Amino acid sequence: MKKKIIILGLMIASTVLTLPLAGYAGAANKPTSVGTGTNTQISVSIGQPRRRRRVWRNGRWIWTSYVYSPYRNRRYRMVRRAYWDDGYRRTRLVRVYY
Repeated sequence: MKKKIIILGLMIASTVLTLPLAGYAGAANKPTSVGTGTNTQISVSIGQPRRRRRVWRNGRWIWTSYVYSPYRNRRYRMVRRAYWDDGYRRTRLVRVYY
């Protein structure tokens, strides 16, 4: 039993020592790992980040972009609205754009 514990300990120790070395060896041919500066990592973002904000429209919160163009595909939902006609209360569905 003692022999198995020693072997297990040696396996864990060799794994802990060899995994970081394999990581350094894989990064040796990359240009970002060669620099001598303090910050050698390069961050690249492709395209523009999605700048969105929440606004309160038509009684609920929605996500919208900062640049709003009324000529894009207009989104709407159907809402039941009530109105009076000759003393009768009638309802109809209307489009509410958001």
